[in-house]
Amino acid sequence: MPLQLAIFDKPKNMPMYPIHRMILSTLLAGCTLTLGAQIPELSWSLETVSEGHGFTEGAALAPDGSIYFSDMDNQKILRFNPETEETEVWNPTSGRSNGLYISGNTLYACEASGRCVVSYNLESGPGSRSVVAATFRGDSLGSPNDLAIFGNKLYFSEFWIEGAPQGSGATRQIFTNRVYSVSLPGGEPDSLGFNFDIPNGVAVSPDGNKLFVAEFAGNKLYTGHRFGERMGRLRLLTDLEELGLQGPDGMAVAEDGRIFLALYRSDCLLVLHPDGSPAGILQTGPQTSNCVFAADGKTLYITADRKLKRVVVPPPDGSWKDLVMKRLDLAGHRNWVLVVDKAFPEQSSSGMSYIYVDQDLPDVLREVLGMVESTTHVTPLIYRDRELEFLTEEMVPGIERFKRETAELLSGFSVNSLLHDEVFGLLDESSSLFTTLVIKTSGILPYTSVFMELDCAYWGPDEEEILREKMNTR
Repeated sequence: MPLQLAIFDKPKNMPMYPIHRMILSTLLAGCTLTLGAQIPELSWSLETVSEGHGFTEGAALAPDGSIYFSDMDNQKILRFNPETEETEVWNPTSGRSNGLYISGNTLYACEASGRCVVSYNLESGPGSRSVVAATFRGDSLGSPNDLAIFGNKLYFSEFWIEGAPQGSGATRQIFTNRVYSVSLPGGEPDSLGFNFDIPNGVAVSPDGNKLFVAEFAGNKLYTGHRFGERMGRLRLLTDLEELGLQGPDGMAVAEDGRIFLALYRSDCLLVLHPDGSPAGILQTGPQTSNCVFAADGKTLYITADRKLKRVVVPPPDGSWKDLVMKRLDLAGHRNWVLVVDKAFPEQSSSGMSYIYVDQDLPDVLREVLGMVESTTHVTPLIYRDRELEFLTEEMVPGIERFKRETAELLSGFSVNSLLHDEVFGLLDESSSLFTTLVIKTSGILPYTSVFMELDCAYWGPDEEEILREKMNTR
């Protein structure tokens, strides 16, 4: 959030409310479930590494490991060097830059008062400033806010903040707040077809396949999937109002899929599981606005309280791979393991258990096949939906690539093709007696699930036939 304005922010005479005060106010309102009961408070050690600034925003990681961030009040872009622990002014006239993003040797910045998105060559310095986007269909932008590169496009959020813009006569020309995309290099802005009130933070998953957009006014977090260079439909990931939280701003996504979301109005950093459910809250102070991971993937830099702060993020409690391996140790013949797309239904059978993994289906399938093959006691009998064979690229963009990837993964296995309903018939019959582990992925292509019925690896049909023959001759 770039400026403290009464229309978006708390009145200046109103204190910032930490989480324990929010819990109290929720209790007084008569809610039966408090925020504290839903979200644990994290006790991670937070340190200040740079201070003495105005409102800080837009942390971005450079190739040399340094952290660039904005001082909006003083219209500067600053550079923090983790090796020397020193901060220098990189650009003293930043156009009140807000969100920053670094790709390769290029720094992209959203200029709130300059009414544009610009780029810099890091080696050439501030003098290399070049305008990436300043208008949409001939009208001047308002106050570009945050940005990220998704595929070959740069996505940025923009909304009007009275008093911030200075260019084009400081008059408003666009009256709809939007998220825009710009093809790189040299494309014209195009509007993302979604009805936002005040879009704010923009982020991309480390694998480059998911876009995240924070809706500041509506207190929601949305996500969308990438199909080649095409952007899929945004869907609601987390409704923060249901958690008693508000003001989502910038964010960072960890390699394990967890989302670290700055909450400007709640003075904290919210950690979300990959499926959008809350994992914990870290108290970070007033005006928590953005964050970025260092190259090690575990050191998180946070802009908050007019400072740059740092915390080392512990790994999640047990990875999905650990959970699957534990289940495989217990599993035997007649148990099932399913690697499924995201629309696979949660079933009421007590024999079905579920794990969600925020990764593409082929990536998860590769890992699961490796884990099954690493065991000494089970081997998979694989089934796939027959409908998949008839899907074309025209019907489902991305399906041909999926077919090629999974065909390669399954090339060494015997694969049976059954109609989708026939597979469900087998599962229904089995789950009444034996357990089935369902690993849901982020895949959103139809009829792509892979069903594995486990069989005994050290005893097969030939050995069983010999045994039965001997039993019959006695």
